[in-house]
Amino acid sequence: MASGARKWLVGCGIGCLMVLLAFGGIGTCGYLGIRKAKERVDRMEAGYADLQAVYGPVSDFRPWPGGAVPADRLEMFLAVRDAMAPARGKLGGNLGTLGGKGDDAGNILRKFGAGANVVPSIFTFMEARNTALADHGMGPGEYVYLYTLTYYAWLRHDPEERPEFMRDEDERSDRHGQFTWTVGRHGRDVSGDDEGASGEQPMRELHRLHLAMLENQRQDARAAGADESWLAALDAQCERLEADPYALMWTDGLPEVVTASLEPWRDRLEASWSPATNVLEWDMFNDE
Repeated sequence: MASGARKWLVGCGIGCLMVLLAFGGIGTCGYLGIRKAKERVDRMEAGYADLQAVYGPVSDFRPWPGGAVPADRLEMFLAVRDAMAPARGKLGGNLGTLGGKGDDAGNILRKFGAGANVVPSIFTFMEARNTALADHGMGPGEYVYLYTLTYYAWLRHDPEERPEFMRDEDERSDRHGQFTWTVGRHGRDVSGDDEGASGEQPMRELHRLHLAMLENQRQDARAAGADESWLAALDAQCERLEADPYALMWTDGLPEVVTASLEPWRDRLEASWSPATNVLEWDMFNDE
């Protein structure tokens, strides 16, 4: 995504610039701070453009025709996650501090520091992501596919998981402490054109990417003469996503051929899950 960093800094859904302003980050940095931020964004976008030039758009990724994820690709995915871990931990720590409760002087000071550091830590996180993908030979499309397949469809983590302070009032009132796989809807009529509402546009984008990847996989599976039961599952999944603009792939249940290939990596995948940074993991990728 050439515009990914700017999208998050301008209207990132978690109010990054609002947080920075509120805690004095831009106010204390002034013009030089803003210029340095822009330079970092430019470098990040250039790094992502390099990845896209090699691997193509996210929606071009073609999952494995037989359904099973090769062991070496899961190992590579986890190596990328491990390489990102220090930056992910730093960002998650800043976001966690901002979401902490209490208004005592010490807590306010900690929030001040976290607020000033949250956007730089997002920069660091994105730079670490670009570097890890380039170093390990994995494209953005494969990363998005594996991230969402493993954490959302298989391990059943909430695609919209993020610190509570990042949610608007509608989202907080709709959660009721439980995730029910109605991602992005927040109780709205999905037949309406309200994709600009809070939380919905990212889910619509992920739905679009999932449908494109499934269509690629279905084409390749047919060409390879895949098992009829697997082809039927792909057909049903594509039809499901075509019928529901908020549906994500396989969240109604993964076929055994896929789950069997993932099972040996369950513990390591769970250990690398980060609810604090989940909202940033894949939404900084798109095809624009």
